[in-house]
Amino acid sequence: MIKSSSQLFRSILLPSPMCKPETVSKRIADLFNLKLISVQNLVKRHDSSDMAPVVVHELYKNSCKSWILDGYPRTREEAEQLWTEQKCHVVINLKLPVDQLAAQATKICYEHPESGRLYSMEFNPPRRPDRDDVTGEELIRCEDLTHEEIKCKILEDEEAMKPVLDFYREEGILQEIRGNSKADLIHRSRICLSSLLPDAIL
Repeated sequence: MIKSSSQLFRSILLPSPMCKPETVSKRIADLFNLKLISVQNLVKRHDSSDMAPVVVHELYKNSCKSWILDGYPRTREEAEQLWTEQKCHVVINLKLPVDQLAAQATKICYEHPESGRLYSMEFNPPRRPDRDDVTGEELIRCEDLTHEEIKCKILEDEEAMKPVLDFYREEGILQEIRGNSKADLIHRSRICLSSLLPDAIL
């Protein structure tokens, strides 16, 4: 049976530096029976540097389902464009301690030289191999970064996401969830969503 729009729930899990949120989004999707729409998986199926139309098309394909969108948007322009096409109920921003993220990061990582965006092949891989998520430009490999250098770049990535956070904060739907581990983030996300999800889909 197709549910009415008032019974459907739409949510976004924002990209998070080095946090690899896919593991969190999959757990949340399983807990609440949400359709997981992973931008990482979409990129594998579509060879496009502009993911906006791909994401919107996927959301329309799943318009009769409750869903969680993982890993998009990354810029305020993308957020505004997505909002005009498909509004949602809540946007979740996950936060782990920066020192912990830096300690977990591997020395095999890639950087977008112009912006300084950092990608870890283990914790935060680019959507397309060797290409920056935002511009599609080539990444360079950076080796033997120190803890402080990685920490600095993570903070730069977080700063770059602030316009996206500000947009959703202005819309009144941003939920910032802080934890000390992925298990902690999942637990706190579950509490947050339990208070927001319509009874019809619990």
